Amino acid sequence: MSTVATGTPEPEPQRETKPASDLMKGPVTVKMGPKGVEITDIDGCFRFASVVHNSGLAPKGLASPQAIMIAIQMGAELGMKPMTAIQNIAVINGRPSIWGDAMLAVCMKSNFFDHESFRERIEEIDGVPTAFCTARRIGSPAITQDFSMDDAKKAGLLEKNTPWQTYEKRMLKFRARSWALRDCFPDVLLGLRGAEEQMDCIDHSAAEAPETLDDLTEKLQGPPPPPLPGPPPPPLPADKTEAAEPAPNPPTPDEVASDQTELTEDFSREIAKATTMGRLADLSAAIGKAMASDAITVRQANELRELVKAAKGRFSKT
Repeated sequence: MSTVATGTPEPEPQRETKPASDLMKGPVTVKMGPKGVEITDIDGCFRFASVVHNSGLAPKGLASPQAIMIAIQMGAELGMKPMTAIQNIAVINGRPSIWGDAMLAVCMKSNFFDHESFRERIEEIDGVPTAFCTARRIGSPAITQDFSMDDAKKAGLLEKNTPWQTYEKRMLKFRARSWALRDCFPDVLLGLRGAEEQMDCIDHSAAEAPETLDDLTEKLQGPPPPPLPGPPPPPLPADKTEAAEPAPNPPTPDEVASDQTELTEDFSREIAKATTMGRLADLSAAIGKAMASDAITVRQANELRELVKAAKGRFSKT
């Protein structure tokens, strides 16, 4: 009896995954060569990273076997041996970077590095120590970068308790070198910054969240227009008139005129401070409501509308 295929594919078998702790179990072989450990698989890498972590010799910033494995991997992409990568890949402000001497070593191993053109020097320019670094990629013109103590002062580097206080010439040299090598060999360095430069960067991870569009719109529109006077309260029932407090005396014509003048002045100030066409439209609507409720007179409303019209004309010119 023949069967008919339904067309429903069979589910793929699930891959077996190992927890990190299991990577240290089982018969894992880590070979030793003429230059030390030779890592051939991820299990051997984790075993080696765990040994370095437990030895206490891992640099600050590589606080777990997993972090050490990432440093080994990044170093491998740059052509480094495992221990060389661990000692020269630094995690600063949450970003991997490479120390200045190792950066130069990686670039010098590149087939595109022009050894004869590479120059570093420190000179006094108008009494200011300035470091220069010239590097050249074969087939391209030479690039020279400089960094001075004035640049360090503008960047606020001299105000920190860092090597800039005690080894200023060395730090100047590293900064100029980092810029020149990164410009010449971005494909070799794979976007890594010099660790000396990364130490001077500000950590923005804890910075306040940026303002939202609603926050910015509220700032542009300015404060809301002054509130309009509300309707008078309803009269008390006849049976409660005796127990109620006496009603206040109605405002005199002079008091009404004073209130109208004060509200008109408030509107005038808001029109003068308006920074958007939308704000002027809101004020124009509020003026109409104020006139309808006798909060301002018709003449005052017309004068305010002329101010709004003039303000709109000012925006249209700009």
